[in-house]
Amino acid sequence: MDVTFHPSRPLVAAAVVTGAVDMLSFSGGAPGAVQTRPAHEECCRAVRFHKGGELLVSAGTDRVLAWHHVEKGSKAVATVAAAHDAAINRLEVVSDTVLASGACALPCWSGQSMLATAIHMST
Repeated sequence: MDVTFHPSRPLVAAAVVTGAVDMLSFSGGAPGAVQTRPAHEECCRAVRFHKGGELLVSAGTDRVLAWHHVEKGSKAVATVAAAHDAAINRLEVVSDTVLASGACALPCWSGQSMLATAIHMST
């Protein structure tokens, strides 16, 4: 399981073993409602906020990278199927146009690849 904190709002996202992403808001220091979003058909192992918190990227044992719009519902706005040859265990947002994902290798998804398409599709 992985967690990530929104860069400007009191919001935490957690990767869940069921394949979902749970988003928990905090108001006045107390936990608020939990919103569960379907994300992966297998275990979700990594989550990161991206684009200043506008998007949430998730990855899992199904080898899928998925981009979710934080404000506009639960369905992924873009995916990369079979992004790795093995389960994806780690994500790191390098910049607005570069995402590193890790399984056994560490590809970087740049503005020339699917990340740019995902960002464009969500706006």
